[in-house]
Amino acid sequence: MFLTLDIPFKSAGYVVGSLLVVVIAWTAILGVIAYLIWRFALKKREGLLLFTFSILFLLASLLQFAVGVFEGYVLSKVDEIDIALTNKSPETYEQVGNLYRNKEYNFRIKFPEGWEQQVGDGPHIVRKATNGSGTISIAVNKLPENFSGLVTSITDVYTAEEYREETGDYITEQFPESAIIASGETKISNRDAFWISYETPYSTLDINVELITIQYQIVHNNTFYTITIGSPKDEFASFENTMKLAVSTFVFEDYQ
Repeated sequence: MFLTLDIPFKSAGYVVGSLLVVVIAWTAILGVIAYLIWRFALKKREGLLLFTFSILFLLASLLQFAVGVFEGYVLSKVDEIDIALTNKSPETYEQVGNLYRNKEYNFRIKFPEGWEQQVGDGPHIVRKATNGSGTISIAVNKLPENFSGLVTSITDVYTAEEYREETGDYITEQFPESAIIASGETKISNRDAFWISYETPYSTLDINVELITIQYQIVHNNTFYTITIGSPKDEFASFENTMKLAVSTFVFEDYQ
């Protein structure tokens, strides 16, 4: 059992608050300029030019503010829409040895030699490979076309700190006994990616194990890709390098 996270977005309130600072700053600047014009008795023409340029800068800031509010509002609604199920039909992919290529979502990956590949068992997991208790899975969440251009990179969604906080909160909410190990930034297929590792207890019947999972998230062409690797804690060291090597072979085939 390995967790595939939902996609948290910055709220519209967060965007409004941050951009409001810009407007307040420019209002203060206009006040200073007005004072300077009065204090130093600038000539009418010089004062008018200075004030006009300031007004233009303020209007540009207000435009940026309006666009930011709109984008923040749209992004905040992502969790409220129905994201279509991921297409896993046989004609969308091919497997040649340990190479898996997905033609629907335009990526390929080389799973470790000898690992068994199969279609993922979650609604968005297109592929997973296993070798005993080691697992590598790939999930795809494609946003509706009307969101195209608003989310072009994982950094459009959150910073590395926000990623750790929000995904960490989600993990511990779903699994209260979980513990976040570490998180950070990396590159996958030359695109920005965030990762988080965590430890989770898992029980079924009379079996109790501690799992270690590392999850990577990337955004490409209006689509979220989540690569998850993991195994029981006492076996993770023996699997880690092999699984990370597989992650490094993940490549987008329509890269622009």
